[in-house]
Amino acid sequence: MFAAACDIRIAADHATFSVPEVRYGFPPGMRVTQRLPRLMPLGPAMEFLLSGERISAQQALQWGLVNRVVSAAELVETAAALAARIAATPPIAVRGTRELLLRHPEMTQAAGMRLAEALFEAGLRTEDAREALQAFREKRPPVFTGR
Repeated sequence: MFAAACDIRIAADHATFSVPEVRYGFPPGMRVTQRLPRLMPLGPAMEFLLSGERISAQQALQWGLVNRVVSAAELVETAAALAARIAATPPIAVRGTRELLLRHPEMTQAAGMRLAEALFEAGLRTEDAREALQAFREKRPPVFTGR
């Protein structure tokens, strides 16, 4: 299931999801057995993966597989607007935050705190951080360069 490999998932209201491999006699591929339990509670992940049944977009939302469900007509606009909001933030901050979130399951809380602090301190020393403060002072939108 490709959706499990995405950082953010927006589904059209008519979408359905399935991982049918178990019905054909073999475990799911694409690391989905590792990804899904990190996206949704273990019970729903077990039900979804062991049954091989198709679920609706609304069920996927309830189980935490998707972030939101919108009409098919709104799907591209909604995804593009979210992508634009993320793209308008400093790239270094986005990369650091993403790294922290993705590494969270494999790290102890203490290791996660140390990494968060190190990335925070490094972020404060970037040109983008200085630009954000300057833009705030000047009451203008910041222009980030990824440096």
